[in-house]
Amino acid sequence: MKYSKLLKAISVIAIITVYVARIYYVNSKPMYPMNEIYAKENEVEIGNDFFDSSKDKMNGYSVEVLDTELLRIDDFYNKYNVPQEERVDYNDYMYLVSVKFRNNTNEMRENAGIKLPNYLLVNNSFMTLSDIDLYKYVNRSSKLMFSLDKGTDADIILPFPISEEKISIRKFKKGNPQLIISLYPTRKAILL
Repeated sequence: MKYSKLLKAISVIAIITVYVARIYYVNSKPMYPMNEIYAKENEVEIGNDFFDSSKDKMNGYSVEVLDTELLRIDDFYNKYNVPQEERVDYNDYMYLVSVKFRNNTNEMRENAGIKLPNYLLVNNSFMTLSDIDLYKYVNRSSKLMFSLDKGTDADIILPFPISEEKISIRKFKKGNPQLIISLYPTRKAILL
């Protein structure tokens, strides 16, 4: 009887030890995404990479940056006729990134495509998301997610707000701004 209790106790301790060792091993060697940086003039295949979930299904799509433009916020509001009630006073500039999305091989149509709110602008230690509220004025459309037929493309302008409270415009211009087009398993960026 004492022998079976001792055997059970040893078994429980061994299981717990193996479990703790496995947790330590998995967490002591984190896997970081690979980084790939492309030049502005390149068309970059998204491949099996994604932002939040491997279910994003952007495989077959590519991204190409066509142009960039930095505007003072008032100039931006005037150029795109943004109504007064939509204007905010905490942004100083708007960085516009003109992008061509192309569906080269994806045949999934409605079950796949591009989610514009995922795209990021990074510049050294600065990061910002596209301003989804102002997107409709720049593109004359409010669709933030879309899919394309195989063999077609779409030109989109992504507006990124910049506040000098977060980064000086001088540092921003001297930095290396990048458009992030995927995060995992490969972090892909296009140098702007």
